[in-house]
Parts: sequence; C-alpha cells; structure tokens
Amino acid sequence: MDDLEALLAADLDTALPAYSGAVMARIQAELPDLVADPDVEAAARAGTESLLREFATVLRLGLTGGFVTPPQSLAYGRRVARAGLPLAQMLRSYRLGQATMFARAAELADRHGVADPGTAIVRIGALSFSFADSAMTDVTAEYERERDAHLRSAFARRDATIAALLAGTVTDVAAAEATLGHRLQTAHRAVVAWRPADADGEDLREVLRDALGQAGVPRPLLFGDGPAVTAWLHPGRPVDWEGLTRTVAVAGAQLAAGEEADGVAGFVRSRQQAELARSVAGRGAVRRPLTHYADVALAARLTRDPAAARAFAVDELGGLSAPTPAMAQLRTTVGVYLAAGHDRTRTASLLGIHRNTVARRLARAGDLLGHDLTTRAREVEAALVVVDAL
Repeated sequence: MDDLEALLAADLDTALPAYSGAVMARIQAELPDLVADPDVEAAARAGTESLLREFATVLRLGLTGGFVTPPQSLAYGRRVARAGLPLAQMLRSYRLGQATMFARAAELADRHGVADPGTAIVRIGALSFSFADSAMTDVTAEYERERDAHLRSAFARRDATIAALLAGTVTDVAAAEATLGHRLQTAHRAVVAWRPADADGEDLREVLRDALGQAGVPRPLLFGDGPAVTAWLHPGRPVDWEGLTRTVAVAGAQLAAGEEADGVAGFVRSRQQAELARSVAGRGAVRRPLTHYADVALAARLTRDPAAARAFAVDELGGLSAPTPAMAQLRTTVGVYLAAGHDRTRTASLLGIHRNTVARRLARAGDLLGHDLTTRAREVEAALVVVDAL
C-alpha cells in the first residue's frame, strides 16, 4: 500500500490541470476582485500550476525543508503588486490552494485505505503548511520589492510630469492627466506646507496628506518632499482651513495658499502665488500658521527683492521705519488713516481711540516723514506694507 505522500504526488502529476482549475474556481468565487484583471488571472493560474508541480516534487522526494518557490509564483506576486491589489488577497489565494489540496489528500486517503489515515493527513497538513509558508514568504518579499519599485517609478513619473507642467513644457495635457490621476482642465488651488530643513518629525508629505484628508480633501495631488510639499486641491469641495492649519502646526509646519485658478495655467499660477505667500510668511517677525496669497499679494510683489524693498521703505519712511513698538504704533495709525480716505474720525473709530490721539500721532508721523500725509501717499502706503512684511 502506498503512503499518502506518494498517492498525492502521483495524483498531482496526472491531474495537475484539474487541481489548478479547482483552486482557480475557489479564487474566482471567493476573491473575484483579485482576478478581475485578465493579466492577473493568467499570472495566478501559472503560479498555481507551478506551485502544485513543485509540491508534487517535494512529496516524491520526501523533502521537509529547503523549499524552492517557482519563478511563475514570484511573477504572480509581481503582477499583483503592479496591479495595486492588496497583499492580503494574494496570500488568501495561497491558503485557498492549500485548503483545496488538503481536502484532496483526505479523499485519497479514504479511497485507497491508507493505514492510519489521521496521522497521514496530519503529516500532509504539516508539510503543506511549511511549503505554503515558505512560498508565501518568498512571494511576499517579491510583492513588496515590486510594489516599492512600482511606487518609486510612479512617483518619479508624477513628479517629472508636475515639474514639466510648472516649467511650461507639457504639450499633451490628456497624457499628463492620466499620469497624475488628476484633472487639469478645471479649477485648482495650491497649498504649500513647509518647515525648517533640520526639523524632526514625521514625513511632511504624509503629514499634509493626512491633514488634508481630515480637512475634507481625501485625494490631493502632492509634489515634493523634505522641508516643503505642495498640494493641489479642486476647489469644489469645502476645506476645513482651521482644522488643516491646526493639524499641520502640530508637526511644526506652516501653510501658504494660492488663489483658485483654472486650467493648466491656473495650476501653475496658484502654485506661484502659494510660494509668494510663503515668502512673505517666512520673512515676517510673527510666525503665521496660514497665509493666503490674497491677504499678502501686494507685500509679496513689493518684497520679491527684500534688500531693495527695505531700502525703499527706509528712504520713504525715515525714522518711521524703525523697529520699535512706538514706531509700529505710529505706522498702524498712518496705515489705517490712509485706508480710511484721510478721515480722522473714522480712523479713531477703527482704532478705538480718541480723535485727538489720532491727530497727535499723525502730526508726529508727519514730522518723521518730513512732509504731510497727503504728499506721496501711495509711496507711504507701499512702504508701510514693506515694513510690515519684512
């Protein structure tokens, strides 16, 4: 009487297509998403047949270790990774194959009257577990290597496409959309997150992705890594700016946002605006957790050359540009007065002070300027913006 190992090996040799078909039928019934792609289905079938054939060899030779995973099974792992399918589903397919083979071993033991069938089936079960565990370990490693390589390649393609968009060298917008998985012929708003280059903590790209998800933006397009990351949002969805700012601030980062703009040109322009807003937020004495471009557009344009802007402000304001609390108070009063159309009463109301106090402050500012506030009013306003920004 043959032992169960020999019976199962012979059965696998003669009925391999039937075994493979039975395993694939269970996979298709229980894991339909795994094999919905014809290429993945073909790889699963080839991997299953090769693994069953290898197990027949293990049974015939009486091997108990040193198992070899066939290249077709490794190729199955790579194909599943490239398809972006979960590792857990693939490992489940191996367990289905193991269960199918174990059930067949029990049938053979009963049909052929194997001596002490319980012990024989336990032996087959232990061997099949060790064999499947070895194969799953190898295939998991292959899956992870391929997934990591695929992700790196996909990220590299996306980053290269975004860089080309920002450089204005993309001619095939449809192809760019396919690569990015992001519509370009629509409205965009860019948000930049940044923190000091030597800051510790979680990867900023993941911080921004998670924060945007919590703020109502589940799938942002991200670009860059390290100390600065850009995200593009489609503005149709409301954003919880307060929550977003709070979450990012916990990671030691700040945010700057561009304005909503349309199409490829808007994709680029909104990012430029976000970077300009970032430049203002990064230069100011007060740390701003969130800076919208619309709030600092004039300051951003005036201070693109900080040294020249600072020289202009000093020339225009004289002593009024000094970085002291007293001068800051005078500058605030002058700024509100100019914005209020040179109306002292309205200025007093806006500042919550007496009209006579406004008059005294304006007189003092005029002395420092060397002229009254009706002279060179536009230049004075611009200089005040520069001082505030720098």
